Amino acid sequence: MSFTSVINNIISTLSNDAALGAYCTAKWGKSLTVMQMFRHRQEIHLGDLPLIFITRPSVEKQWLSNQLNEQVHQVRLFCGFHQPDREKALAEMLEYEEKITDALFVDRKRGDTTGYVLDTDIPDILNDEGEFAPVYFTVISVPIITELT
Repeated sequence: MSFTSVINNIISTLSNDAALGAYCTAKWGKSLTVMQMFRHRQEIHLGDLPLIFITRPSVEKQWLSNQLNEQVHQVRLFCGFHQPDREKALAEMLEYEEKITDALFVDRKRGDTTGYVLDTDIPDILNDEGEFAPVYFTVISVPIITELT
């Protein structure tokens, strides 16, 4: 199994999550766009938001003492939205992060039935603190543990 199928599963999971989709439509009046791309190679326009773009910048191979070989893939979700009202932005950022992580944890094996994906681990989350208001971004770094093939 290729890690590409895991990325495709994440795209599908986030694109089709009813609660996340309803949240985006209710808060920002637009449907969510989810895609894979390189962080430094894409220009984002206000009309593109809300948006989640997915990258996989690193993988660490681990040789464990019990002879099980694992890889930890760091998948990053860059999640942005437009909110002209600064008073609403922080609450919406937190709710957006929660909806995204809730969707990710519906299936921690990322649809895999072969044993390749061992787990989707607890993510680290860091937001831009409103530095580029009225556009807000958060980065969710999700470790996905797979069997070393």
